Amino acid sequence: MVSHIYRSTLTTMKILEKLNTNIIKFFSSILLRKNITIREREINKLLIVAHLGIGDCVFFLPVIRNLRQKLPETNITVLTHNRIIRQIINHHFPELDIIEIDLRNLSIVEKFSFFVKMRKIKFDIFLANFLGSKKEYIQLALINRIPIRIGHTFEGLSNGGKFDFFFNYPII
Repeated sequence: MVSHIYRSTLTTMKILEKLNTNIIKFFSSILLRKNITIREREINKLLIVAHLGIGDCVFFLPVIRNLRQKLPETNITVLTHNRIIRQIINHHFPELDIIEIDLRNLSIVEKFSFFVKMRKIKFDIFLANFLGSKKEYIQLALINRIPIRIGHTFEGLSNGGKFDFFFNYPII
């Protein structure tokens, strides 16, 4: 009897969780503007969130180089939480704007103030170079209404990603 109730409760919880996820995806697709076409000539400002370690940074340098070559007129800003990452990127690309700030250690007021300052820049693309749910950076992109959001997702993996719906150009 107890196992039957337990299984029934578990099944109900799974259904509600799936329903809740689908509702969130539905409203986010309306609010977050999915299926936007990327046109090179319309890309004026690009925000790269480099929330990574030194090894990941070294592997990501060719991506930045290719972006510079492909989009020479685009203003690229790199946001990182790590001083060493800032120094590495600045050494290879001194022309880039690099912001070093750890959003995880800011108060809500400080975070919101930073988001408002960033909003004035009006980025066209948000490129997240991290795997996982870094909610502070997702909040940044949402508050700034960045229309094109590119990032890694957990699609197809057993653990799933809470914020996979956020990226309208997912990297699987």
